[in-house]
Amino acid sequence: MFHDFSELVLQEDEASAWAANGVNCKLLLAQGGSWQKGKIRIRFEFIPDKPTSTKPVILTNSTSPLDDLRSHLEV
Repeated sequence: MFHDFSELVLQEDEASAWAANGVNCKLLLAQGGSWQKGKIRIRFEFIPDKPTSTKPVILTNSTSPLDDLRSHLEV
């Protein structure tokens, strides 16, 4: 639990930095043993179990599905 509002704001800024621009760091390379400067960025991706179809709906006639509603509203 946060005891100070400024501590909460600081941590929220740090969290958004991890996701947006990344956080500066150094990585120890396995070969050569030297350090490489860079940034670490965290991303989350949702992958649904059953992907939905992304095919566009094509109307075969010239009427819109909203025409019935428009006729009732007299628009």
